[in-house]
Amino acid sequence: MGVYFRKFLNEVTAGAAIDQNQEVDTKFIAEVLKDYSLQQIQLRVKKIWLHEFYDFCTTQLNEKSVEVMGDLLKFESDMMTIQVIENSRNYSQLVSARGREAERKKYISKVGYLYPDRNERLSNVQDFKSLVAALEASPYEAMLRQVSSNDDGRNEAENQGVTIGK
Repeated sequence: MGVYFRKFLNEVTAGAAIDQNQEVDTKFIAEVLKDYSLQQIQLRVKKIWLHEFYDFCTTQLNEKSVEVMGDLLKFESDMMTIQVIENSRNYSQLVSARGREAERKKYISKVGYLYPDRNERLSNVQDFKSLVAALEASPYEAMLRQVSSNDDGRNEAENQGVTIGK
């Protein structure tokens, strides 16, 4: 995972170092990482890993392995996409649709079954019902429909005040 963490560090420090014309040292890296929660770092590193592992599988493995691993990695990527979208809905710093979409792109992989066909619909998700609607006619729609939702559009966890990260 160290290789992928290094790539993450390169991503987050490259633009900042160029913009500020600053040397990238441990102090600079520590300052940049203050802007990221552990979950954000994990998701970004996982996205890098998913892309590279998917590329490896599709170029280096035999046909049957590509089929099996490709399916697993696409499913994992889709679950990550759904998680990011659901968790970002209530993130207070992402009040504007433009900010939400830009931030989501940092974490959402282009490896899954949802990309690119549902990308636009998913980028417009504002509540749980619109997430389910964006996944209409996919296997994920049935899974999300099993999550109870009240008339106010809040799911069971939201009604109890429980979310990931709280």
